[in-house]
Amino acid sequence: MIAPAQRLLLTTTERAAATVRVLEDLEAVRQMLAGVVAPVVTPLPLYVVTAGGELLSVHATPGEAEQHAGPGMTVRRMAQRPGGRQS
Repeated sequence: MIAPAQRLLLTTTERAAATVRVLEDLEAVRQMLAGVVAPVVTPLPLYVVTAGGELLSVHATPGEAEQHAGPGMTVRRMAQRPGGRQS
């Protein structure tokens, strides 16, 4: 059985990762349409909501993270994304 807090973390993480992948792909396509032979797309950051050192949720934009943050929670930019993306 998965706890509601774990479900929220998994759901928001998957949604944020998918959103960021789409935005990065759109940027690569935009560059290719502009004639760039080898598009270079800088990885976009994710935003995390924490409380008391515990990771609660992950989001693609700071606004989305702020909507999920409550009193006593912190929103931080996660500049280095774990893992890597294979194209």
